[in-house]
Amino acid sequence: MDWDKVIMFNMADTSHIIPPRHPFVKAIVDGLSHECDVLPKSKCLIAVSGGADSVALLLGMNVIAQRRKWQLQLVVGHVQHHLRPEAETDAQFCEQLANQLDLPFERRDIAIDQTQGNVEDTARQLRYDALIDMAKQHQCTSIVTAHHGLDQLETMLMRLIRGTSLRGLGAMPWTRSLTDDITLIRPMLKTDHAMAVDLLQSIKQTWCEDQTNMDTTRLRATLRQRVIPQMLELRGDLSQQMTQTADQLRLIQAMLDEQCVDAIQACKTRHDASKELARYSRKQLRQLHPAMMQMVLREILTQAGIRPDRLSAKQLSQFGKMLLDQDGSERQLIRSRHVSVLLNRDTLTCLRT
Repeated sequence: MDWDKVIMFNMADTSHIIPPRHPFVKAIVDGLSHECDVLPKSKCLIAVSGGADSVALLLGMNVIAQRRKWQLQLVVGHVQHHLRPEAETDAQFCEQLANQLDLPFERRDIAIDQTQGNVEDTARQLRYDALIDMAKQHQCTSIVTAHHGLDQLETMLMRLIRGTSLRGLGAMPWTRSLTDDITLIRPMLKTDHAMAVDLLQSIKQTWCEDQTNMDTTRLRATLRQRVIPQMLELRGDLSQQMTQTADQLRLIQAMLDEQCVDAIQACKTRHDASKELARYSRKQLRQLHPAMMQMVLREILTQAGIRPDRLSAKQLSQFGKMLLDQDGSERQLIRSRHVSVLLNRDTLTCLRT
């Protein structure tokens, strides 16, 4: 990268260059106010990779932070994954951008063994660990990421392709608690990549390109390059529509979660045996709607200590059929190293083993 061309103007003047009512900025303000519940004078760590989306987020947040209504304190955070040859150039770009904006800059370098497991999942987990560490260091209450509407659409499509539940279709929420004191927020979900690029081009600001985004051997990149453009031809505001759909699905899931808690309490029976974790009335479980029965069974088994990845929809459906059949003999539904779940004529019992 030609470093002389990276910073094309004095970023300290950004607030005077970006129109205060630019659609991208307005969308972020709406997200901060109505979806992320960010309070004035909050301290926020902005996760910046150097890509167009995160650079636009940083510049937009910098404009918003200086408004009297907000008075936000921003810190720029960058995670160097050391997975691409140009990654160090990206890190230096982010640091220079933070310096030009006169904002604190924090960097974390992480090492990933590319021969072990899912590299993307490992990188994601280590990245969030690093961002949390930076946020704690600067006493930030929020970590702000540049996920936008098309990212939401990609996530929903990926989960549909792989198979998912209602909860999975809710995709990325606007906020997610990371620790007792730190919340992940995504105020850009009502924007898309084109809006971010439009903002940057309007002020002649460059950004870094991640070439792995073009690697169509990866499912997300294939969707981004080949599938979503055709979907957008059918409906240009598809990302906004999918964000609204995901919001509705999460509301429905939250309602069902409340009903699930109530159903579990209604099905639970008194017990005294020291080895028992919990006992539930088979009669009460049988009266539940089949969909709620599966939710309740999943929650009961998870609370007992069964790993969620052992509880497929097919397996839960099988357990539901066992609850409904007329067999009154004692049967073992599932067993792990520490827990055994037994079903008899009257009860479903979770035991320590």
